[in-house]
Amino acid sequence: MADDRLEWVHQRLMWSLTPRQIQLNVCVFGSGVMLLHGLREEIGDVDLFVTEPAYLRLSKLDSWAQCTPHPADPPFLEWTGGRVPVHCFVDWAAREDFVSVADAWARSGYHAGWRCMPLWMVREWKLEAHRRSPHDPRHAKHLADAAVIGLALGYDSPEVRGAAVGGLRPELGGAM
Repeated sequence: MADDRLEWVHQRLMWSLTPRQIQLNVCVFGSGVMLLHGLREEIGDVDLFVTEPAYLRLSKLDSWAQCTPHPADPPFLEWTGGRVPVHCFVDWAAREDFVSVADAWARSGYHAGWRCMPLWMVREWKLEAHRRSPHDPRHAKHLADAAVIGLALGYDSPEVRGAAVGGLRPELGGAM
């Protein structure tokens, strides 16, 4: 069951936030949304948008480290004590202007017990990241993810059709 895959993240957040606060102040985005929808079996990290009050509460725990990988980026929190790193963001890098945190919050809904960015929005973000940096190795998986999401949503485009989706679910067009 997909919601069990992030149960350990929920347990960690409950060290600082009540279940109701998690529901109102935490939004899963990126590949975590794909995991919750059963479109990915594994992910490299869990990315969360959190409200400023939630960020401040989490930042008071020693287990969350504040990171700023690029001087132009806003800081984020990272916890590395779980299965994969968990990142909490209040804002996003201005240099990636196609990402709107406010829009993600406004359009979010609930899936498998988690507030999530909609799948179509995850797909658009991944396509845009790939378009802007097609040779960046960090973005190589985005085209394959966009293809899988497109198939799951019942639409596709020539841009992503035929993308290498190795390791993803075969019933969604991936090769095992």
